Amino acid sequence: MNDIILASASPRRALLLQNLGLRFITRASDIIEEHIPGETPADMVKRIARQKALEAASFFDSGVIIGADTIVVQNDKIMGKPTNEAEAFAMLSSLSGRTHQVLTGICINNLNNGNCESEVEETRFIFVPWTLMK
Repeated sequence: MNDIILASASPRRALLLQNLGLRFITRASDIIEEHIPGETPADMVKRIARQKALEAASFFDSGVIIGADTIVVQNDKIMGKPTNEAEAFAMLSSLSGRTHQVLTGICINNLNNGNCESEVEETRFIFVPWTLMK
């Protein structure tokens, strides 16, 4: 069995691990990724990453599980994933010429020694103004 379990269905996360030369298996989580009223965006991604790593742990006896969650935040508002082209256009238009943050929560759940640690990384972006013909 592989020692690393990626608790995600994200092709980009899998590609990151592959580019590092790591061997792993994936076990996507079934948790519902919702914001809890009063929860900060950073607390939300940290909680969801942890839930993914803990949920995946129920399927394994050993290994290191990686859970992660990423969101885009502008003016303290969490921007969800667009469901269609119109929503994507509206989201990109709202980001154009403005600063926004990308928050990624990560949880490493080491089933071999019982340690489970979570962190959040924030990256600030300035989206250059752009125009796009609709």
